[in-house]
Amino acid sequence: MRKLILGVGAAGLIGLSVVGYSFASSDKPMTNAGALSEVQVRELLTKQGYTVIRLKQEHGELEAYVNRNGENQELKLDPVTGAILKREKDD
Repeated sequence: MRKLILGVGAAGLIGLSVVGYSFASSDKPMTNAGALSEVQVRELLTKQGYTVIRLKQEHGELEAYVNRNGENQELKLDPVTGAILKREKDD
């Protein structure tokens, strides 16, 4: 019985630490100094009518996979300003 309680407790602590890390990491900048955080980028795109599916940093650019009006799109964003640099349909 004691092993069961310890096992459940340990699993709970591990789960909380993973969830805590996820939330904490989302406030960190997506790229280098001066860059917007993931939360800021999501808020910016949501205000423009997008539903954010996924954000990804690649080659110094910020990529956002979004949906608006039933259409999936891939956006290239400026990591500092959040301005849309390029927009492509995503199949």
